[in-house]
Amino acid sequence: MSINQTMPGGSFWSSLHPGVFFAYLLLVVAAAVLASHPVLLFILLASVLAALASAGSLTAWLSSVKLFLGMVLVLVVVNTLVNPGGETVLLSGPMVAGLERITVTWENVIFSLVMGVRLLVVYSAFILFNRTMDQDRVLAFFSRLFPRSAIMVAMSARTIPVLSWRLRRTFETQQIRGVPLNSGGFFAKIRNRLPLVKVLVLSALEDSFNMGESIQARAYGSGPRTGYRREAPEPKDFLLAGVMMAALAVLFYVFIMGWGGMQFFPSLEMQSLNLAQTITFLMLAGLLILPALLSWGWQKWDYLRWKI
Repeated sequence: MSINQTMPGGSFWSSLHPGVFFAYLLLVVAAAVLASHPVLLFILLASVLAALASAGSLTAWLSSVKLFLGMVLVLVVVNTLVNPGGETVLLSGPMVAGLERITVTWENVIFSLVMGVRLLVVYSAFILFNRTMDQDRVLAFFSRLFPRSAIMVAMSARTIPVLSWRLRRTFETQQIRGVPLNSGGFFAKIRNRLPLVKVLVLSALEDSFNMGESIQARAYGSGPRTGYRREAPEPKDFLLAGVMMAALAVLFYVFIMGWGGMQFFPSLEMQSLNLAQTITFLMLAGLLILPALLSWGWQKWDYLRWKI
């Protein structure tokens, strides 16, 4: 079962305006891409995990993150072995003909782990989007701004599951008719399944013709786009937008002061946080976790839900 098929209904996150919710995710992802300080990245990760927990999706994140953590571990190992940067050598391998000596440095290990946390923040943000937001609402909202891109995304999102379902149905139909699809060796199986590809291509072409006729019948592109549903912002949308503006201001101050990065090469510079940095990071953590707290309050207290 896919992640978005188990999306809970009626949650705080799913009731947000699509533009506000997308702006929240964009803020978190952009900050994770620009930041390299471990404390800042862990604050971003904690805020996304708190949002997932408030939406009741932390279990789904734990079940889906196992494969991602394996990929991150592979990237960490490959980057550590291939990139010889760093002064503090932990392990030095033998010389390989045509290559440099493989060395594992402390700086490279820390850099790889920090990059893994950055990828985890981005991955968790997309899990939050899949678990809480209705993709049709997002496409309907952005179709007013980017109509061609929106229709291409909608068509692609529909085509892939339909082709997968049609291939599975055709495979089962051929098995019922007694076609030996699973018999023989590797190349025999490929030869027996080639007719399935022909059926799939013909059905995809037929669907494309039908879709084109449907778009033409609706006079798509002949004038301004009309819509049956308009997303009106609510008080909670303005409240979350204000929180994001404050968090954006704090992040801007962090990067202006040079606190968002860390020097890894040639030697690692790990400095303790001073009082100003500590206060700023705590303020940022409070602002980024506040939406998750609002989500918990919105679910627990009817008065808060009525007010915002």
